[in-house]
Amino acid sequence: MIEVFASSVVIWYIRPHPQGDRPERTRRALRRVAAAFAGLAVVLAAASLHDLVTGRRAGHSVAGIVYLAITACVMFGLAMWKRGIARELGSAPLASEATLTFLDGILSVLTLSGLALNALFGWWWADPSAALFVAIAALREARENLVDARAADPATEPPAAPL
Repeated sequence: MIEVFASSVVIWYIRPHPQGDRPERTRRALRRVAAAFAGLAVVLAAASLHDLVTGRRAGHSVAGIVYLAITACVMFGLAMWKRGIARELGSAPLASEATLTFLDGILSVLTLSGLALNALFGWWWADPSAALFVAIAALREARENLVDARAADPATEPPAAPL
């Protein structure tokens, strides 16, 4: 749902608007994508900490493992595609959303790795620990998006040096 929200923000941002490409739209889009990163961080941190505290062990199945592998490939490919389009369009919000998609791919790989470590060595804590690292990365990206949104605001730029 978080990825869908972030994608919706970018679709809203890149579609033509009668007022043109105004800095306020960029700031608003970056703040909304930052909210998506923050939401991802909160959800992952809460679930990870819950699993680590309660000792909950993730189950695994062949279908689940195949699904995670396919998800990782799709997310990494989609992130690269979005990043290329963002570069062509010069779109900071789309570039940020591409990073969110990339983090989804990393989460899939780490979940897959956590399941493998649990199955091979009984390291039940590997999956929630990996998700906690992704939560930290998502929080960092949320902060970076807010900084970028602030930088896109002409009102926050320092005054010009006197001549």
